[in-house]
Amino acid sequence: QGVVKQKATAGGYARVWQTVGGEDVATVMPKRPGAKDVHEFGLWANYAMDRDDNTTLEDWYRFAFSADEGYAADLTPVLNGYLYGEPEFVVDGEHAGFRFDGKRQQGELCPRAADLGEITVDITLKPEGPSTALWRGGEQTVFDFGCSAEHSLVLKITRNGKPELVATVGGKQVLTLAGKMPLATGAWANLRVEIDGKKAVLWVDGKQAGEKSTSFRPCDVFPGGGVKRNIMGAARDGKHHFAGVLDHVVIYHAVHEDYAGVPEPTLDSPVRPTPAYIAALTKKYGNLKALNAKARAMEGELMTPYKEMEKQSKARQQEIMARCPEYVQAMADQKAAEEALEQRKRELTKAFDKLPENMKLQDEVNEARTKNETLRNKINILERKAFDSDEALVALKKQRNEAETTRRGVERELRKAFDKRPPSVEKHAEIEALRKQANDMRSEVQKLEKDAMQADEELQQVRAKRDQHEVDRREREKALRTEFDAREDATELAAKADDARKRRHNGELAQDERDKAAREEDVLRRERNDLWRECVRGDAKYMGSERARNAANRPIHEREKLARAGVRKNSEVARNYDELNNKVRELDGQLRRKFDQERNRNERYAVAQAKRAESEEASRNRQENMRADLRTPASIYREQKRAEQGLRNLEQELRGKRDMVVGKGTADYDRKVGDAKGAVVEAE
Repeated sequence: QGVVKQKATAGGYARVWQTVGGEDVATVMPKRPGAKDVHEFGLWANYAMDRDDNTTLEDWYRFAFSADEGYAADLTPVLNGYLYGEPEFVVDGEHAGFRFDGKRQQGELCPRAADLGEITVDITLKPEGPSTALWRGGEQTVFDFGCSAEHSLVLKITRNGKPELVATVGGKQVLTLAGKMPLATGAWANLRVEIDGKKAVLWVDGKQAGEKSTSFRPCDVFPGGGVKRNIMGAARDGKHHFAGVLDHVVIYHAVHEDYAGVPEPTLDSPVRPTPAYIAALTKKYGNLKALNAKARAMEGELMTPYKEMEKQSKARQQEIMARCPEYVQAMADQKAAEEALEQRKRELTKAFDKLPENMKLQDEVNEARTKNETLRNKINILERKAFDSDEALVALKKQRNEAETTRRGVERELRKAFDKRPPSVEKHAEIEALRKQANDMRSEVQKLEKDAMQADEELQQVRAKRDQHEVDRREREKALRTEFDAREDATELAAKADDARKRRHNGELAQDERDKAAREEDVLRRERNDLWRECVRGDAKYMGSERARNAANRPIHEREKLARAGVRKNSEVARNYDELNNKVRELDGQLRRKFDQERNRNERYAVAQAKRAESEEASRNRQENMRADLRTPASIYREQKRAEQGLRNLEQELRGKRDMVVGKGTADYDRKVGDAKGAVVEAE
């Protein structure tokens, strides 16, 4: 039920199914979700029949690109129909569709599929004749659109095999069009019906078979209050079933002067794509990932000038705004407010972390994290053993490596040819000249930065603490290493790995035995490394030193950043140095993007890239299936999940308390930052 309200308008043969409001004008047919307008060529429904679902007659044109994103998104209109009697899905060369037995099988399109002001119906079919057991004789109905026998638009194949179109309105025939030649039995044929209120035309295999001037429109067979039914493969009274195969039924809500110039109808993925469908699509269009890569490369190349224009526009805007004293001052005030806010956050966080109850909670977080990491390492060992012994995964890894080798080889060839071109040679020379100028300034700028950082007492204090934590960590690591190397399990793994290494390098063994030894050595060494990580992660002293060192790195980086900013503010040499480096990066980026575009358009590269991606995806799927098999009997997975959830809860509790304290203590600072941003916007 459609509603037109407010100042919205709907006229002509527009169809309104949903609410149209505001000042909108209803389009001739409802738009697909996500689309700004109706289909450029008037595509309305595409019953492609390319998948073996013999119950749902799926419309493969459903929505605009990405319109299905978002939970519970409105995806109407959907023009799906139904198949009755479970017709057989058949593939016949380039054709795929459903075979109707001429007795009881039929289809029914969506009731709204043909209620249009104009219509083009494109059908490909293969009638089956007397030589088959399916033939019953008499006329056969291809479609019967309308509300009743008194209001109907029927395309049928007569007793003599000729196609015929008949329109009946109010019980009177208002249109009859018949083909001159019978359709060949057991051969594919294309029928097309075009009606626009001025004339009706019947086409057979792209050739006009009949034309008649008429004011009839397809919507005339759908009077108000009638029950709309669009039957396919039979008449509405259950007689005159079609015997043969239907490949597709495509409906447009427009008639085209040059139908041959209309592109293939949109073919959205079916609701449940099958391997057979994907294989057929690949056969039809080639390697889809390679085609998509080439399309993206072409898109990037076409968009490059516009991106450059956007970049120049923004640079020009910045240049203009930099001349405005009010804007410059507003930007400086905003930066100062933001720095004051961050400084206050650091102070509050530091004070929060020193409170005894928070230190205790942090210890609980650390303990839970260690437990989770230990269990995760055990699971990694379990999975790695399974993965390394799985022949299918080993084969996929080999395929991936071969594709990667090919990809890199092609890239090297393309890079060599690209770099030899005169424009590339000139660009490289320009980049090297700028880089040399920057390098000549580097030592002076580095000395200025070093002096500024040494003059920062707070930075030196934090660095000293960080360095002491690192010394403690290394000393503890050295002690742990001595203990670990003496452990029986670690010693045994090392001995087995050494034995496997010797077999790998033994020239007297067959190549497959040496390859097996190499894989065995890799597994053993990784297992020993996992044991080592478990050892250090479980040591409170080592982990305490490591976390303290890492915690000190953030304030160090922030203080160093402030020192560098101060150097830039006071030194023209430093500013020129940055400007040269920025120019180098810009030119280098332009060159790199141009090469990437040409490389991605190369078919050999795209195919190798796609093969690598396919093998990686297959490997991931195989690993997920194996994990699912391991997960069922192994209780360690459940234990690890509980540990992970416990860690997450503790982290959330600690973070929540910290955020609340910091949020309350920085409210005034936040307001000042907001005011400063408002001043910048006003100055702009």
